[in-house]
Amino acid sequence: MAGISHSMQAAAMRGRRERGRCARALGAFARVAAAIVLALAGMILRPADAAALSYGSITIDAVCGQGEAAQPVSGDTWRLALVATATPLDDGSFAYATTDGFVPLDRDWVSLDASGWRAATRELGAYAQDHGLLTDGACVTDGDGRAVFRDVAPGLYVAVRTDVASANKALTCDAVLVSVPLLEDGAWVYDVTVAPKFETSGGASGEEPEPPAAKPQEPERPLDRFLSALGIPATGGTLAVFALGIAVIALLCLAAAAFSAHM
Repeated sequence: MAGISHSMQAAAMRGRRERGRCARALGAFARVAAAIVLALAGMILRPADAAALSYGSITIDAVCGQGEAAQPVSGDTWRLALVATATPLDDGSFAYATTDGFVPLDRDWVSLDASGWRAATRELGAYAQDHGLLTDGACVTDGDGRAVFRDVAPGLYVAVRTDVASANKALTCDAVLVSVPLLEDGAWVYDVTVAPKFETSGGASGEEPEPPAAKPQEPERPLDRFLSALGIPATGGTLAVFALGIAVIALLCLAAAAFSAHM
């Protein structure tokens, strides 16, 4: 009996040592996982990379008149041309580079005031139509007068009304120039809506989009400050990876604790 008891005690001790080794290995894995997650957040998803992954949309909201007299301008075809690409910078701003087709009309797009923006819009619209550059999308306004261009890469676009429904022949409007993203209230908006200005016998209606701004001013959040103290950029993609990493680490810690409780 003593020999059996001794064998059982030895087996129990071996089991405890084995479980201890497993628990230590699990803890080491959790530490390695944490290091990998933080490295990805701090090195792979830089602000420029995160912003470069963002695509948006352009919605043409074609309405003639205002208030109760407003009527949708349906059945017209709008076509899109990429005037300049937009590359995100580390400071949160964008750098614009005019595409090859529009090099003769190159400008410092960010520095344009309202008057310069209107002049550029008219010139770009006519130039794009005359030179067959409206090749980046086509859409017909629906019953509400809306035409939506989806999966639009960051950049500066000119949209031109190229085909007019018979019911809308009496209406005229200029092209629209729109930036994706567009700075609104201190934040970059990637889903942009523009309202073309239509001319009728009763006058004009609609509004014009604003020129792109250089840099957003966003309030700093507590988590942003925490990440900044760790040397990690607080972008949307980084925050997502950081949150995922915290969740993974928490699950691993819970698993290690549960495992240890059965030792």
